[in-house]
Amino acid sequence: EDYVVTSSCVRDGPNSISHLRYKEETVNLVKLAQVLIDVSKKLKVGESELSLQFRAGLHSGPCVGAIAGRHRRFYRLFGDTVNTAARM
Repeated sequence: EDYVVTSSCVRDGPNSISHLRYKEETVNLVKLAQVLIDVSKKLKVGESELSLQFRAGLHSGPCVGAIAGRHRRFYRLFGDTVNTAARM
């Protein structure tokens, strides 16, 4: 499974973010990734010795979002930016 967190995806319109906040948003995403990695190291699966494994990839650039699926619909981001982050 994958879980995607985005920041500053909206470039135009009333919900757009200024270029001045990109650095702040990037720092916040790095902090979130660090917290998720730390928490995943502490979690155990039931009574077993198995642990949750988590990895994080960060990348910046353009992406496109769309609703995908016919029976179970979900919102998905597409593009080279998303693919690069997923492979990190």
